[in-house]
Amino acid sequence: LALLDGTILIPPSLRFQAFGNASENKIATKINGAWGFINLRQQLLIANRYEAVGSFHQGLAPVKMNGSWGLINTRERIVAQPNFEHIKKCIQGTMIVSKSDKWGLLSAQGKEVLHAVYDKILRVKNGHLVVKQGEKYGVYGAKGEQLVPLAFDEIHAKANGSYIVKRRGKYGLMNIKGHYTIPLKYKFIEELHKGKFLCYMYQK
Repeated sequence: LALLDGTILIPPSLRFQAFGNASENKIATKINGAWGFINLRQQLLIANRYEAVGSFHQGLAPVKMNGSWGLINTRERIVAQPNFEHIKKCIQGTMIVSKSDKWGLLSAQGKEVLHAVYDKILRVKNGHLVVKQGEKYGVYGAKGEQLVPLAFDEIHAKANGSYIVKRRGKYGLMNIKGHYTIPLKYKFIEELHKGKFLCYMYQK
């Protein structure tokens, strides 16, 4: 294991079959056909007992057992049982997860904050979650609280924390509290610069 400048962190060894991502002083490592975590002193921190592992974020890491993904903490205690198809990294105390081809949200305590009933969940730069269920979009906060109801045909997150929304063929602009800052009446809205938007009106 080496840095980009060539500095050797862990010298070659027949003990280690592969390395994964390194984070929070833990290096994903494959030993004897199974994955665990070591430190730079080559000490085993998390036993090599998993089919695959993700990296640690905020003290939590996804691990694969019996073909499904669960969640462990730094003491290797199981926080979430291996019931998921995917577990994305922990951000602001929650993780996007999938089960039976549907997406949900898991807390750092392993609780399903949003049940896996959504067709799509996208975490945007401000930490909020743009969700899709059926043909409708809405927005939830990082902890799973609803900010914008599932009532829109399109939602596009913008850098200033606002959302261009479309409903029944008309566009408007919403803030993070779900209030319109530009009414829902325009043919199209595009962002020219941060906080500045060009609105196209329907011809009368």
